[in-house]
Amino acid sequence: MMATEEESLLTSASRFETSAKLCGGLVVLGILLEALLALYFSDQKDTLRNFGPVFADLLVAGGVWGELHFGGKRSKSEERLREISNEKVAAANARAAEAMERTAELQKLTAWRHIDPERYRALRDSLHAHVPGIKLAVEYETGDPEAYAYARELALTFRDAGIVALRFQSNSFLVQSTFGLNIAFSFGANFDPIVRALSEAKIDITGVVHINPEIEAVTRWGNDPPNMQIFVGPKPPPPFTGIDNINNETLQEEG
Repeated sequence: MMATEEESLLTSASRFETSAKLCGGLVVLGILLEALLALYFSDQKDTLRNFGPVFADLLVAGGVWGELHFGGKRSKSEERLREISNEKVAAANARAAEAMERTAELQKLTAWRHIDPERYRALRDSLHAHVPGIKLAVEYETGDPEAYAYARELALTFRDAGIVALRFQSNSFLVQSTFGLNIAFSFGANFDPIVRALSEAKIDITGVVHINPEIEAVTRWGNDPPNMQIFVGPKPPPPFTGIDNINNETLQEEG
């Protein structure tokens, strides 16, 4: 198996460090040799006396050069190792950030809809001046605990804003799927301030329609129909990608 660049640099750095130590040893050896020559052959006029110090100085010079040379190579290897380490750390940080982003997206998709205390107070106060005369029905998708919890929070907020005529119950649309929060008003009523208050409180509204109270009275509510209905369906599904050949024109629910 071919060694990676990092493994190769580690090996080179270790080898250069050893070479630098050997060259340092040559420096010490040369100095000792020169000292011995000066001590024992100072009075002899021969070749050893004449050229021995030169040889010793060459050893010293070679040792110094080698130490500097291999020390420089070791420094370059260590510098490159640091760069590789920094690159790995940066790549790991990028992967961690991407993983955190994906986790946040998953948490957003799976988190239950919720009205926190701050939004509750703001929405309650904004609705207070517009709820007189409203007969409200808040419904949620049958069997959906998340829709139930969110619808209950909405119902309590409207109740605390001053609505007296309030109904809370489950329901289910059998003809077609209904996702998100849908609002229906009776014809002729101006409920724009309520819709605006919900929007300002960052309550996502999927649809707003008008209903005929006479038809609703016959089919569902009897003689006292509400003039405003809120239906909390399941959370809308996430956008799908990779199936662009399927669209609303080619894939329709029957009913």
